[in-house]
Formats: sequence, structure tokens, C-alpha cells
Amino acid sequence: MFKCINLASLLAVLLFIAQPAIASVYGLKTFRSHNFPDKVIHNTHGPVDISSFYEVDASKATFMLVNGLANQGLVSIQSIANPGHYLVSQGSSVFFAAFEDSAEYRARATFHVRPGLADSRKISLESVVLPGNFIRHFDFRLMLHPNDDSEIFRLDATFSAESPVSRPNTHVDRYMIASFHNLDAKAEIVMQPGLADQNGVTLELSNPSGTIMRHIHETIYWHNYDHEPLTAEDATFYVRPGKADPAMVSLEARNMPGFFVRWAQDGNLYLSEDDGSETFNKDATFALTLLKERPGITAEMMDGMTIYLGNLHSHTSHSDGEGLPRDIYPWARNTCQLDFYTISDHGEQLSEEEWDDTEYWRLQNDAPGSYIPVRAFEQSIYFDQEGHANIFTTGRHQDWRGVFKTQKQVYEWVDEQNALMQLNHPGRPDGFFDDFKYYDWADPHVFAIETANKGNGNNSNAYLQHFTRALDKGWHLAPTAGWDNHDVNSCKITRTGAIMPALDNDTLVDTMRNRRLYSSDDPTLRLIFKMGHHWMGEIVPNAGNTVTFTIAAEDEEPITRIELITDGGVVVASMDQYDYKAVWRPTVNVGNSRYFFAKFYGENFFENDSGRNDQVAVSAPIWVK
Repeated sequence: MFKCINLASLLAVLLFIAQPAIASVYGLKTFRSHNFPDKVIHNTHGPVDISSFYEVDASKATFMLVNGLANQGLVSIQSIANPGHYLVSQGSSVFFAAFEDSAEYRARATFHVRPGLADSRKISLESVVLPGNFIRHFDFRLMLHPNDDSEIFRLDATFSAESPVSRPNTHVDRYMIASFHNLDAKAEIVMQPGLADQNGVTLELSNPSGTIMRHIHETIYWHNYDHEPLTAEDATFYVRPGKADPAMVSLEARNMPGFFVRWAQDGNLYLSEDDGSETFNKDATFALTLLKERPGITAEMMDGMTIYLGNLHSHTSHSDGEGLPRDIYPWARNTCQLDFYTISDHGEQLSEEEWDDTEYWRLQNDAPGSYIPVRAFEQSIYFDQEGHANIFTTGRHQDWRGVFKTQKQVYEWVDEQNALMQLNHPGRPDGFFDDFKYYDWADPHVFAIETANKGNGNNSNAYLQHFTRALDKGWHLAPTAGWDNHDVNSCKITRTGAIMPALDNDTLVDTMRNRRLYSSDDPTLRLIFKMGHHWMGEIVPNAGNTVTFTIAAEDEEPITRIELITDGGVVVASMDQYDYKAVWRPTVNVGNSRYFFAKFYGENFFENDSGRNDQVAVSAPIWVK
């Protein structure tokens, strides 16, 4: 259960994850403008500005809030991009300056945290040196101005202190590293909001996750978190200005005030009372410096694959939609920025000329390496009682009226054509594909089921609820998110992700056949689900009694929870977090399980993501035998 922490062998990353709650003032933060919510405070060389979230380097928009240098009850703001530099004011100017051990510097670097002048749920920062003067943005530059009580001032002086920006469009993230002030050793650990107090922090090993640092009396251990209240208290520490150097940090125990984490000559960490000595101050001081990119989905994980995003279900005026293939294919590429796009008009409404016209424009727009247009058709009408489906890879379309009487006959036709079939929007209008009755000979052809369709995302559970129902019947299916759009007024938010070694038509067909697909409510979420070298969608014989999965994701909005799900929709393991990247490697017993898949939850606060406050994505399963 317990392992004493030895610095000589310790190498762990400080990944700071903080919930965006105003009550939790201290810790790593990004400041988002109240009246320009797409902009955040940005630390450049010289004046400090507010810049677009999409354009900033994460490290330059991330700051450590510590106890005030001039007053422990207030706050000082340390730069992460330039460790040892604090935000200071001089007259009306606001900038970052290297720490100076003087009363004047400490005062200029200390601020009151006030309820937001424009929104009390947010914050405003008032100067200690010039009471009544607040930090505001003026022409997108930070200034210190007296509060004139105007509406524009209140708006400009209000910010939300949020979880740190960790994935701007540059896709450059930074780990923070904690190094000991006078020891050539480094500790890389995950820093989370405190288990007993979110104003504090709890330190967790990045691997294996769930192993936290706690003290038992005055000894520091790595301990498997057992959810006991005492453990939470022992594992919560407050970030203070460094004892030996306020440009660094020290960690004070929550339940033993005046006791700080320090290292001793035996190389271990201990909790010791502050005796004010120079040796203690150095031993209890840690530096924050930039180290490297934070791991999310790595090249090693991808193993030569790339994630592409697209849509496998849409209509044109060749059936009951709007627009023609000659316009729709380039619209999907240029306006919606999709990697692949399927036109799947209703088979009973298509003429041979229209079917051929779709193929002509598919070929005209085919651009291997950058964009893949796809042709399919949707079977419907007679089978409203059984369900609609998209049929891929056929040389001809089929009008089902008066031809087939049962769902089995449809499967037989698909089998004869060696085609691929996606089950569309199960339950709408009425059918569930003969209650998902399973045929082993049809299984290789029926590759997917829509878990999201039109305005019903995975988060609505309207179609997602039928995913495990079909899997439990025996079908080997990947989840997809179908736009099913009948107009081109706007690009929809959902995406089908395809994991492929190359972007061309043959590879996409192979990927569909092998079910390396996922369904996402979010237009930018990238995810993987693997077991060793086996990808989502694979059937793995002789998997063993226990299996370990690699689950990873990246998004421009925080990922909050990941679940590992097995037969019957049972959650066998889960991980909660609040960050823009996630890596999780759960190990579980196989038992009687036949399949596992991953379900991802995330926040939704961008304007391009309309609808609910949450977003959900699901991977294709991995089947075990």
C-alpha cells in the first residue's frame, strides 16, 4: 500500500488540473476576458495583452496564483513561461518582472481578488499599491486604471479564472516540472485540485494513475487512493511562495499548518515544521520550469495511423434533400472541412442517371491524401417497420419496394453484393432491424450503427442506447455519427472518426470493414482505443484473463470523464479529470465479457458547438475471446 518517496529515483510530471471554480483561487489558472470570451490574458515580451484562445502558446496564457508576496491573504501571479517573474504594476502599466526581494516589488506584485465587477461569479483584481485601481484590458492591453464605475470599465475589469489553457490551435502543450531547489533531481507528478480542499493541491503519479502523495505523521508516502476522508486530508497541500525563493513554491500540509514538504539527506521526502533555518528553506523549495510537450495521443500510440473526421450519411436533391452532388461534395470539403463525406440518397427515389451523376462528381472531387467523397444509398420506405440502412460499395442502387419482405432478405442481398451496411437511426421511424436478430454470415457486412443522427447526439442517448443492445445480440458494429442532412444551410457538429494509415477510397472502405471508427458529438475531438497493438474494431482471440487498454483523447474543450464499458452497458472502470488531453491505461478482468469500448464525456462551451452543455463520444469496441 505504501511506498516511501525517494527523490533520487523519482521522475514524474506536474500536470496541473484545476476545476474552473472561483472558490479555488490559487493554483494554475488561465484568465478569460468577460466581454471577449474568446480572448485570454497572454504573457508576451513586454506589455501583457489579451489574445485569441486559438492563437496563444499554452505556457504564455497559464499562470500560477500564489499567496500574495506582500500579504499572504491576497494573491500574486507568477508567469509559467518565465519562471520567477510576477505580474507587477507601475503607474498604469502592467507587466511581468523578475522577482526582487524588496518591499516595493512585493507590494506592486500583490492584488486583492474581488468579486467580478461585471459578474460576481468571476473575479476582478485590485491593486494593493493603488487602492481602487483594477487590472483591465484597454485596446486589448492590460492596464491598471481607477474604477470609474462605468459599464465598459466593469466589463473590461472582469475575468474568469479557469483551468489552464492546454490546447490552443498550435497544439503545443507544456508540462510543468518541479525540481528541488538544491538537489539535482526532479519530480514529475500530476497536480490536481486538493482532495480535501480545491484551494489546495493533491499530487498523483502520472503512471500508475490513482497513486497519490500523502503524509502519515511526518513521513511522505505514495499511497493508492482509498477515498477515505483522512487520506484526502493527508494528501492535500497548499501552494505557498518558495521559502528560499518566492519565485519558486513550497507545499504546506493542510492538516498540519506550519509543516512543509522537504527532502532530507537520506534522499526521502518528509513533512517538517518550518524552523526558519536556511537549510530548511532550501530543502522545502521547488522550482517550476518548462520541460516538454504534455503527452496526449502520441505518434507511438498511433503506430502509423492518422485520425480523419467525416460523415457517412447525407442527401441531395436527387432524393429528398437540397443541392446537387457537384456542389455538395466541394461544400463538405471546403466549408465543413471534412476529410470524407458520403452522399447516400434514398434508393427508391434515385434514377439511374442520378446514381451515375453522383458517381461522376465523386470521381471529380476525389483527392487522395486530402479528401475522399463517397457514394452510397439509403434503403427505406418498406422497411420503416424494420429500420433504414446505408449501403456502401455497390455498383448499383436498389429500390426495395415490392422486392424484399424481410430484414433477412436485405442482409442476403448485401451478402451477395459483398457490400457494407450501416444501420441508420435505430428506432426511427419504428424499426429495430427485426430486433437486431443476428446472422453470423451477415456480420462481416454490417459494420456500423448510428449512435448519433441529425440533431440527436450521443449526449441525448436517443440512438446510443441501442448500441449495446445490438452488440449483445452478437453483431460486431462500430458507432457512427450521421448528419443525415437534407440541406446545406450549415455544417453539423457531430463527426465520425476514422483511424486510417492513408486517406484514399480503398483505405476508407478497409477501415469501415475493420470498424476502426468512432462517433463524436464534438467536431474536433480526437480519440483512440487500443489493446496493445490491437485497434478498436478488432476481434482478439486468446486475449487472456486480464487485459490492459490504452485510451487517449484530445480536444479544444475539457474532457471530464472516460468510462470503460462492457456487455450490457456495464461500466467496469472510469476515470474523472478536467483537462484538454487524457491518457488512461486501465487493466480489467475479462471474466464473461465479450467486448469493451470507451465512452468519453466533455464540456461544451464553444459557440460552434450548439446544444447541450455536455458532449459524448464512443469508440468502436474491441472484442475478446
